[in-house]
Parts: sequence; structure tokens; C-alpha cells
Amino acid sequence: MNLDIKLKPTENVLYINDLSLANLFTEVLDVSSEEKMKNPPDDNVRVYVPLDLSYSTLYEELFLIIKRYKGNATFENEGDFCCDIDRWFKRLEIYDRVRFARDRNAIEKEHCDKAVELGRLAVEELVDCDNDGDYFPKNMIEEIKKYFGFKK
Repeated sequence: MNLDIKLKPTENVLYINDLSLANLFTEVLDVSSEEKMKNPPDDNVRVYVPLDLSYSTLYEELFLIIKRYKGNATFENEGDFCCDIDRWFKRLEIYDRVRFARDRNAIEKEHCDKAVELGRLAVEELVDCDNDGDYFPKNMIEEIKKYFGFKK
């Protein structure tokens, strides 16, 4: 995800052109839909939806997702589970990048401490969500580990 985190001094708003964050449906947009948005029709209306991100909102959202699927993941809802975790991770990534840019106290760090904590928690909870290893987003666990540089 490409973010411009250099906010205007008078603005506390970040604009991100990522359709999946605002997508309330679990269907994944195909490439042709994204291509269409690059050259929108003349009657197109672009709506910017506020997205407030904090440690507590990301924490609560993660546990709502875990609660929904833990012990209940099936073949039928596997796609929804993966999309929910993917959308959550994108939000975590935005939170991490913006908080890190704002709070750059330690040059040797690459991520915001609170985002790292949420990432570790997500990995632990998702591994624990394993319903016989068939219906949970294993690829998202690996993506979170890679993003934060977790070894295990």
C-alpha cells in the first residue's frame, strides 16, 4: 500500500486511494474495477469516508473478528474470514506508518510499538483460531510476520 504520510500542518487527515478499505462487501474487487477507477466516468462521485484508527479500535476489531470465526470457521465463510483479516491488517498498516512517522523517536526502529504489539497479538490469536488447519487465513499470518519482521 502506498501512503503519503506527509500531512499538511493544519490537517489531521490522511487520504488513501484504496477501494478495499471502504468496501463494505466481502467480495474482492477485480482488476478491471480498479482500472475503471483510475479513469472514472464523467458522472463519477468520489466519497471520502473517515476512518478513525487507534490502538483500542484496532484491538477491539481484531477480537470481534476472532470471536466471529474462532471455532466457527467453515469452507463457506473462509473467504469472509480472509477478507476481514486482510481489511484489518491494512488498517493496522496505515496506523503503523502514520504513528511511526509522527512519533519518530528512535531511528533504529521501523515500526510503531503499539502496532508491533497488535501484530504479535494478531499472529498469536490467528494461530489459536486454527480449526484443524483448513479454514483460516494462514497467508495473513505470514504476511503480518513478514511486515513486522517476526521470526516465529
